[in-house]
Amino acid sequence: MNYNVAGSHTFTVPAGVTSITVETWGGGGRGGSRTTGTDGTGGGGGGAYSRQVFAVTPGQVLNVNVGAGSSSNTAAGGDSWVSPGTVTTAFVLAKGGNSAASNTTTGATGGSSASGIGTIKFSGGNGANGVSTTSSGGGGSSAGTAANGTNASGTTGGVAPANGGNGANGRTTAGSGTIGSAPGGGGSGAVRGTTGSPAGGNGGAGRVVISYDINIDAGPDQTQCQNARFVIKWSDTSGRVWYFLVCSIRYSLYI
Repeated sequence: MNYNVAGSHTFTVPAGVTSITVETWGGGGRGGSRTTGTDGTGGGGGGAYSRQVFAVTPGQVLNVNVGAGSSSNTAAGGDSWVSPGTVTTAFVLAKGGNSAASNTTTGATGGSSASGIGTIKFSGGNGANGVSTTSSGGGGSSAGTAANGTNASGTTGGVAPANGGNGANGRTTAGSGTIGSAPGGGGSGAVRGTTGSPAGGNGGAGRVVISYDINIDAGPDQTQCQNARFVIKWSDTSGRVWYFLVCSIRYSLYI
């Protein structure tokens, strides 16, 4: 199950499932806005990643929260988590990236793995500082499933490791920053000309992925289907392949 829309969701454990693997990416931080002065502002930080295997019971309902990309220069990207209750009892949580302050050239730091919850954790990449009066900092990438996020460098946004979200590239002309890519890429900073109040680019939304295997008791081995008429092969969205033997066909002919 992929949860890509920021906000609250629920997941009901299917029949036959006793263990789930949960992966979370925090939302990206916003790039700096500019209301005075002309220097380019810094980029936002990328969201962190956390993974955890958790024992569950069929029918159990879990609360899923997908962290929003930040749209405020005073708030980090939202945390993504899964819990049987509230965030205080979350068994896996990934921190959102920090946002760059307005009217400064300093880039923001990525979400910290140390502040997350999970057995496998990686930090988001840092946003770059504003470069000059005509160039803003790029956003840091989110973490991937096996590596920390990539820091932005100058106007170049961080390129994410596998399964992460890229940070947005900084501007080289006056205008608002660009939104980071999901999951959890940091937004880029703004550049102000002589007038106006350009906004920093928002962070990319986070993500939650829940995967599992279904345990099915097939009973004792059977020998009746040795001469199957044909085999149906089917692949599900998680990449698993299923084979079904069709032993007989029953039909009716009406004339």
